[in-house]
Amino acid sequence: MRVSSTVSAKETSRAGKVPESDRDDHNGRLREPRVGTTVCPLRTKAYWRIPMRRAALLVIGLITIIGIFAGARSAQAQFGAIAYDRANCAWGRSWNFASPREAAAVALAECRYAGCQVILEIGPHQCGSLASTVNCRGYGWATSGSRSGAQYAALQACVRYNAGECIARVGDCNR
Repeated sequence: MRVSSTVSAKETSRAGKVPESDRDDHNGRLREPRVGTTVCPLRTKAYWRIPMRRAALLVIGLITIIGIFAGARSAQAQFGAIAYDRANCAWGRSWNFASPREAAAVALAECRYAGCQVILEIGPHQCGSLASTVNCRGYGWATSGSRSGAQYAALQACVRYNAGECIARVGDCNR
């Protein structure tokens, strides 16, 4: 907030809006803020002057700290699994869980059949995919660094080991 230099220091000091250090003692008028500073209203009775360079470094520091904590949270949840039951043509999947055991439990629960088995565990920063034949008797799976790479490799594995046309059933990536 800029205060006009024509306002007397006596008037504004009484209202508690400008600190004593901003007064020009020679004629009782207010000094203009220095170039390269910003006035931040952090207190109700006075303003603090923060140099622009310090303000920029403060903002950059806060963004860095927030980024570190946000990255730490995502690093904990990086496991996935795919479960498959070829007798019932059912599958279950899980992504971004804290442990491989938890990811496998969720994939099995989503599959919902007694014959379901975890056929693929997906690690941190990996993608996984499942492909099966139309009648679901044959299947293939793969992991890769990209979703399309995992899907392509799963289709190739399905075709290589099974007779018939293969369809990509499920695929995704962990963080």
